[in-house]
Amino acid sequence: MIVAPSLGIFGPLLALLFTMVQRGGLAFIASALGILGIIATAGLSMFPFLMPSNIAPMVSLTVWDASSSQLTLFVMLLATLIFLPVVLVYTSIVFSALRGAVTASQVERNLRREQVVLYLDSGSRLRMCLRHPQCCMARASSAGRDDRRLELTFDGAVRAVAPGRNQRTGPIHMPSETGTTAC
Repeated sequence: MIVAPSLGIFGPLLALLFTMVQRGGLAFIASALGILGIIATAGLSMFPFLMPSNIAPMVSLTVWDASSSQLTLFVMLLATLIFLPVVLVYTSIVFSALRGAVTASQVERNLRREQVVLYLDSGSRLRMCLRHPQCCMARASSAGRDDRRLELTFDGAVRAVAPGRNQRTGPIHMPSETGTTAC
């Protein structure tokens, strides 16, 4: 009975200690043991009651009262035997794909150069368009006049674009009815 509360107290403390000395794997295991200890403490302290009644203890919900029928338990066993391996395989694939810490050099190497162009159309409505390096948005105009635009890049730069600048030959991407156009 003392093991569960001890895990609940010392698990998070060990996780903190292992994190400070940069031992990520041991910190993860200690954190998992701490969570297990906290949940086990609550379960063991209330056993066999799941929902104790203060008014009439004899009508409290116990583990045996909350149990399902044999058929339901068998169906759930079959579902678990089928779907648990699928979930474990999927989780292991995700963990292997996302393993390791993300460094600043990885972020810079994989950064997509996109720009968000905001401009006012002839009806003074704010419109937005994504501009990619391989497909720049040509100048947007409505009713024959150029609109003022503001470009926000993902690297934090903000600059106003004068009418008639950043023109290039190629397709002109005009805003859609929703106000968003992507190349």
